[in-house]
Amino acid sequence: MSDVDDFIVCKRLLHSEADCALLAQSLASVYRQVMASQASSWKLYLQGDLGVGKTSFVRSLLRALGVAERIKSPSFALMHSYPLSTGNDAHHFDFYRLERPGDWLGVGLEASFDHPLDLVLVEWPEKALLPAWDLLLQWHWPEPSQARQLCLRARSDFDGQAALMAAFQDLA
Repeated sequence: MSDVDDFIVCKRLLHSEADCALLAQSLASVYRQVMASQASSWKLYLQGDLGVGKTSFVRSLLRALGVAERIKSPSFALMHSYPLSTGNDAHHFDFYRLERPGDWLGVGLEASFDHPLDLVLVEWPEKALLPAWDLLLQWHWPEPSQARQLCLRARSDFDGQAALMAAFQDLA
């Protein structure tokens, strides 16, 4: 999906939706901190099987960033946008239903990836032709009775690298 160098920020076992929400709140805190000091766009891609918690994570992240309205999965609409308390927008994509990687292109959604200050959240990025990610959340769920394993990766040239490492150093 990306040929850039990256590094692991942290690995976590998520035993519950509350664990997922806490991680999302921590990431929201880092996002606000980075946006206040050096505003930039973030492309956060979420990979994992059905039911691992991608949409729950996005919902918790957006709530922590001040979204009060109902946060729905964009599985049928492909994208929902939300205004954030930081003054920019979040664009939540879900490409699960794509039959071909380029099916989403040409319908006016590409501009969401080009805005210099927006947060782009993509579920099922492996199903679409996309620009490189800044952050990648990868879920693995060995058995439904076991905890979900989450790995957060960042591009080595990501602007928020120092803030991420400081916030998540105890979680690595």
